[in-house]
Amino acid sequence: MYIIDVIPTIKIPKSDIQLLTYFSQASLARGALVMVPLGNQKVNALVVRSAPAHEQKIAIKKSGFQIKGVAKIISEEPVLDETHSVLMKWCAEHYCASLPLFAKTFIPPYLIKRKTPVHLSPMQTAQKTKTSDAGKPILIAKSNRRDDYARAIDVCIRSGKQTLLLVPELALAHFWHTELNTYNPILVTSELTQKKFFDAWIKARDGNASLIIGTRVALFANFRDLGCVIVDDEHNPHFKSWDMAPYYHAKTVAMTLAELSGARCILGSAAPSIESYWRAQEGALTLSEKFNDPRMSTTIVDMRNELLDKNYTSLSYQLKNALERTLVEKKKAILFIARRGSDSFIFCPDCSHIEQCPRCETHLVHHAVPRRALICHQCGYETSPPPACTKCGNVRIRTFGAGTQKVAQDIHKEFPEARVAIVDADTTKTFAEQQAVISQFRNGALDILIGTQTLCTKPDMPVADCVAVISFDNLLYLPDYKMPERLYQIIRSLQSYCADDAQFFLQTHTPDNETIRTVALQRYDTFYAREIAVRKMLKYPPFSRIVKLTIRNSSRAGAEQDADRIAESLRAAFKKAGVSADILGPAPAYIAKIRQHFVQQIIIKAENIDQKTLHAIVMPIAGHAVIDVDPENIL
Repeated sequence: MYIIDVIPTIKIPKSDIQLLTYFSQASLARGALVMVPLGNQKVNALVVRSAPAHEQKIAIKKSGFQIKGVAKIISEEPVLDETHSVLMKWCAEHYCASLPLFAKTFIPPYLIKRKTPVHLSPMQTAQKTKTSDAGKPILIAKSNRRDDYARAIDVCIRSGKQTLLLVPELALAHFWHTELNTYNPILVTSELTQKKFFDAWIKARDGNASLIIGTRVALFANFRDLGCVIVDDEHNPHFKSWDMAPYYHAKTVAMTLAELSGARCILGSAAPSIESYWRAQEGALTLSEKFNDPRMSTTIVDMRNELLDKNYTSLSYQLKNALERTLVEKKKAILFIARRGSDSFIFCPDCSHIEQCPRCETHLVHHAVPRRALICHQCGYETSPPPACTKCGNVRIRTFGAGTQKVAQDIHKEFPEARVAIVDADTTKTFAEQQAVISQFRNGALDILIGTQTLCTKPDMPVADCVAVISFDNLLYLPDYKMPERLYQIIRSLQSYCADDAQFFLQTHTPDNETIRTVALQRYDTFYAREIAVRKMLKYPPFSRIVKLTIRNSSRAGAEQDADRIAESLRAAFKKAGVSADILGPAPAYIAKIRQHFVQQIIIKAENIDQKTLHAIVMPIAGHAVIDVDPENIL
């Protein structure tokens, strides 16, 4: 008889016990998978420790609970190798999350739901050798990185090792799968079924794949002998898991995986993130070469003048003329706007009332297609546009602002023969739908493509002769320190779609804004120098660690009281630990009410703090707030 400690693969509050103890008839290796009774259900769990029961007699007698037996052994062979077991623990500590939550993330869903035993081939027993040229991570800062990646893959193949190429989005995964198809890569993405993901996981585990290409989930393939980890488009914010826990950053986890595996690490980007470029300047990363900025001029259009000239459409006169030439010459145009929908909001000029979502403290966005509706972009609430102001009854209500649908309407009005399509979260909800529209655009079935940020980072986008930012003024003043970098990357991405002699327009109501002028210039060194100086002055990353805490309560007073209590406990804890930290807030979140819950937010900015101390301070409040370590935004 043996006593085993396991991590259940279900979500358990971080304040509860993370390891559970059971009896087992067999001694099980670390990483084995078993089914155990938990309450009224049976769940699969990861074995982390096994010891003969006779060695634990005293501990068993002292325990205040009855130890149950394992219900079934799902896999005697470890489902996680030693590297991923260590990485899982590191992730839980680094991101202040529960071990069960990361166990659920690391183990294929097919195995988590498995009810019958499965036979896995034995794990590799030989010691993993460190790649000879692993060294410091390399930052490749240029647009065309295919040959650099191919050379790294060739080195791994010659030494019998595997390469992981990690990308932030499905479009890039499919692009690199095609570009590097001579290596017979396997694709590991969230679009795979659970069984197909498991089959890919088995191929990586058994060493039957030398190149694994995928999105965030590819990190958790069980590599047999990893020699190189490549993170492409390393600046992309989609590497951060933001929509569901655990809130890990795939780039950071990938770099840690490379370090634990003794593998070479390569970061690639046409315009690196501020943090990565700073680390390269400080010597923590090796910058492969000095990159060249695109030599392309941007025409900044002052939209205030358009209003003076009584042009109330979303298209400036300059852009209309350019589009007319583009259509006459049967060429292509791409138009970017930061907002989907038709109009930003419905406004009453008499009482200044803006139609609000009843469940969220945010305005409803007017959509004209596929039906006229007011929609909340936070919770999905939908209602019909009112015939009159719901506050004062005035029938002269107006719509303001513009979204993708409004731009399409303006295009149809000016150029009724133009063939136009939209790429945003409303019209192309899936990757396949996005690719279908882009394929039509490439094949000449469309003249003008309109899109939001969904349009960016599409490597198979055909070049266009007219590209324009209709507006991103609504993003410009969002209270987030990373917003200038986001805008810079939007411009860089859109300019990559430009033909050699294309015109590029940036429409704005604030043409003298320093951020507008800097991002329009597209000189990375100039932009970097400005941003790094601001971040240093305000103590933002890379000069600090940030943790975002989100507190929700069904009452406003309750949310405020909970947040005040957490903030006070944090200040006391940092003071006791002798660590300097700024505790910003509590304050209402940028959207202060979502889905009938009031939202308060606390931002921790800590300099020179080690992970162990940060973990010890933050974890006690884990059951009372959502913790996001190293967030991609602070909104």
